[in-house]
Amino acid sequence: MEERAAVRSCRRVRVCFVGQDSWVRQLTAAVSRHGRWLLPSYVGVAHGPFVRGVLEFRNADIIVRVGLRPGARTVRGKAFDALWTLARLLNLRSPVACYWIGTDVLRAVEDVAGGWASPFWRSSARWRHIAAAPWLAEELKEHLGIASRTVLFPVPLPHVDPLPPLPATFSVLSYIPDNRHAFYGGEMVYAAARELPTVIFSVVGGVGNWVDRPLPNLRFHGWCKDMLAMYRSSSVVVRLVRHDAVGGTLREGLALGRYVVYTYEVPHTHHVEFGDADALIRVLAEYEQLHRRGELRLNKAGAEFALREWNEPRLVSLLETELLAMMAETDENCLGKEQRGQPGGFPVDAWVTPTDISEQADRSSSGARSTQMFQSWSGVQRRNKLSLAFRCSTTGWCFS
Repeated sequence: MEERAAVRSCRRVRVCFVGQDSWVRQLTAAVSRHGRWLLPSYVGVAHGPFVRGVLEFRNADIIVRVGLRPGARTVRGKAFDALWTLARLLNLRSPVACYWIGTDVLRAVEDVAGGWASPFWRSSARWRHIAAAPWLAEELKEHLGIASRTVLFPVPLPHVDPLPPLPATFSVLSYIPDNRHAFYGGEMVYAAARELPTVIFSVVGGVGNWVDRPLPNLRFHGWCKDMLAMYRSSSVVVRLVRHDAVGGTLREGLALGRYVVYTYEVPHTHHVEFGDADALIRVLAEYEQLHRRGELRLNKAGAEFALREWNEPRLVSLLETELLAMMAETDENCLGKEQRGQPGGFPVDAWVTPTDISEQADRSSSGARSTQMFQSWSGVQRRNKLSLAFRCSTTGWCFS
């Protein structure tokens, strides 16, 4: 109410998401559903800035490049950069942000490590940068010298109340596309299925054409329309990927009270390094033993964390705040330096491990304490919203 009262009603801020089609469509849909201050549109690479999106690009108050790293040395990357440069001539007034969402960071690091640094890449350092995971922000800073803010990519989460019970048969779910099975830890999952023959392993996203010797307990389901049914029939979700943002099966598995084994350190999950099949086997064997003894309960702390911290409306609100802060910094310099470049990420002191399920209540309290950094950063953003509303109301934008 204070924010609305502070603003003279005019118009919402127009943001144009430009990049890979699936990602910009998802962002536009999320902001359309839950955004308060932004009016979103998108330009996908299949359409090109001069075809479908010329008006959106030209009329945007903010332009966000999504999932396509600047200065890429691929043919598609060079072509897109050329089109981007020409399209920018239509709109030189609006600030630009680069939203790094996963593999784009990995490829950019590889490009720079290989000595590739185009003039376009160097010019992109002037943009504002947003990372979709705290570890992506660390990579950008360490390897590329890019300071960024962290805002997780907003996606819908399944919310089932009450949480679906764990299945009677202990089973493991993983996402492994056929054409990238090595990147998504296919060999690790195969090794675990071979060593744990009494455990059912269900794989979605592929049909397993990379497997030379099929295993009776390793079952491939291809692309599934009813993922909720797959989660209901699973006790543990395994997401072991060479490089990732905050993966969808991680978020969904936690939100539904499943245990999650993940490549990165995230509260209420079990961390296993990519490539360490022995560690994965040990962890799953411990979970199975807990199941056999009747001691494996729903991961309620994980579900509460995911639904509180990663719900789509909250992430859209954080993204709106970052983009509006960028606009204010560019046009009015209304944010102090002390409010810039503050990473928002995960604390890493609240894990649920298979050997210590009995202390889950204590871990839940620890998890609440461990999210203070994330919540503190969000509080800074909420204060910035109110500040932006007061200071930018004279520009004609409407934050309501």
